[in-house]
Amino acid sequence: MLLNFFRYSALILLCTSYPASAEIHKWTDENGKVHYSQVPPNQIKTETIAAPSKPAVDPEEATENLNERLETDRIADQEKYLADQNAANLKKKQEAQEHNCKAATQNLKLYQSYGRVRVKETDGSYTRLSEEDRQQRISNMKEKITEFCDGPPVTLTEAEKSKAILTEEAPAQSATEQEPTATE
Repeated sequence: MLLNFFRYSALILLCTSYPASAEIHKWTDENGKVHYSQVPPNQIKTETIAAPSKPAVDPEEATENLNERLETDRIADQEKYLADQNAANLKKKQEAQEHNCKAATQNLKLYQSYGRVRVKETDGSYTRLSEEDRQQRISNMKEKITEFCDGPPVTLTEAEKSKAILTEEAPAQSATEQEPTATE
C-alpha cells in the first residue's frame, strides 16, 4: 500500500511538473469553431503553435520600474503645484504692495494739500484731525511710501515657499486704516 502511494505520488508529480507552455494545439471543429488546447484531440488534424516565449522583461522588474515612474511623476506634480502656488502668492503680495503704494501716495497728497482734514472712523462718523495729528499722519504716509513704493521688490519668505496654500488668504493689510477726506 505504501508502495502504491509512492507510485501515485511520483506519477502526479511528473504530470504536474511537465511544462505547461511546451506547445499549443489549434483545430477547428465541424461547426467552424476554433479551439486551443495543450492536449491534441483524437482523430482530428491540429496545427501546433509554439508557446509564447518568456516575456523580455521580468514582471517584478516592470512593476518596480512602473512604481518608480509613478513616484517620480507624483513628486513632479507636487513640485509643479507648489511652484504654481508660490507664483500665485507672489503675485498677490505684489498686487497688495502696489495697492498700498498708491493708497499711501494718495493719502499723503490729501494730508499735504489741505490744512483741515477729516477721517472716517470705523463706526462711520468723521473726526477732524488736529494739526499735530495731520503732521503725524504725513510722516506715517512718507514711511509707508518708503516701505511700499521705494522698498525692495516683494519676495516670498522661505516659510511661504515651503507650504502649499489650499484656501484663499486674506489680502494684505492696507497702508492706511482710515481714508482722509479734505474739508475747506
